Amino acid sequence: MRQCATHKLKSGMVLARPLFDENFRMLLAEGVVLTPQYVARIKRYNFPHIYIHEDGTEKIVAEDIVGINSKRKVYESYKEFHPKEPRPGLAKSATTAKKSSAPPRLEYGAMGMMRRTTQILMDEVRSSSAKSYYPSVNLATDAEFNHSVDVSLLCVLIAKNFNYPDSEISRLAQAAFIHDVGKPLLKTQLGNLHRLDFNEEQLNEYKNHPRVGAELVDQDRNVDYRIPLTILQHHEHQDGSGFPEGIKGSKLAPTMDRPNKDVIFRLAEILAVANYFDNLIKGRIAKKLITPMEAVEVLLEKTPSWFNPFVTEMAVSVINVFPVGSNVIVQDCREVGLIDYGGVVAEVNEHDLHRPKVVLLFDRRKQRLATPLIVDFSRDKTSKLAYTLEL
Repeated sequence: MRQCATHKLKSGMVLARPLFDENFRMLLAEGVVLTPQYVARIKRYNFPHIYIHEDGTEKIVAEDIVGINSKRKVYESYKEFHPKEPRPGLAKSATTAKKSSAPPRLEYGAMGMMRRTTQILMDEVRSSSAKSYYPSVNLATDAEFNHSVDVSLLCVLIAKNFNYPDSEISRLAQAAFIHDVGKPLLKTQLGNLHRLDFNEEQLNEYKNHPRVGAELVDQDRNVDYRIPLTILQHHEHQDGSGFPEGIKGSKLAPTMDRPNKDVIFRLAEILAVANYFDNLIKGRIAKKLITPMEAVEVLLEKTPSWFNPFVTEMAVSVINVFPVGSNVIVQDCREVGLIDYGGVVAEVNEHDLHRPKVVLLFDRRKQRLATPLIVDFSRDKTSKLAYTLEL
């Protein structure tokens, strides 16, 4: 199987993975032959890409870190924290809050449920064969849910590589999963408005969402103080240019024994990097999607001014910019005749995530090869690949 950009879908292609709607009902099953009606349906659900069967890629199987059944359970908890309609729930909606003089409150047991929910994500990471992070194949759920899950997973993998104990990873995962819980509680409703379209009033209101979310979570007397603190500081920058408090970072390794007085908390430094990376690849910073490789380059550009250099280095070491099933173009290698050839990642090299094993399918003129070529780029340290959704 391989990725295929939605706008490149054609009738006759065969779906390699099932697609689900926002309620986790199956839209199309694996093996379905695409028709014009099916293609139009996929586009309506705004999938950026899907997986199709392709000759020469029969042995390539792309899998998410979190399985569909686990993700369904996680989504049920997410809906309780992020209700789409005003109703009784774990957190009152913004509409409900406006009608009452009392501030929004968490229902009893809310954070306990969140702790159990994020444990599902931690267990999935632990049981997965993947040692590196890659964005999930998004379901047709709301963008905020996909964002919450992917940010949480990246945080967990970074924290694991810093050798944090499970208790500390759990606190980080909880904060990451609900880091934007303050957004729907803002006085000015921003809806689906892109942050580049905010006016001054909306931007100032947006910058308050970490504080609103932290205050909401902090109402639970049993919640560990590190969770709301991490939520509060997830948009702070090392040079003090972040929000809502404008505090600076220490630029020291985020070890468990590092002093945190008057500087950005270590867990917030991890969440800041994971959150920004995911916002980049999902078009939430600029108005266009960029590749994971391009997002990594932006992270490096923003370090150390915005991000802790130790955290960025660890994040880059676990972000898999070429996941199995993704399309790549050969930009450079020792065998110059292969430059500009296109293919599909067949196997990840965990020791060098930028040089996977690839099945080359197309030559530089984009003509189909009579016989696919299998190339292990980990054996060529001069090689350079580029991610693409189009072959």
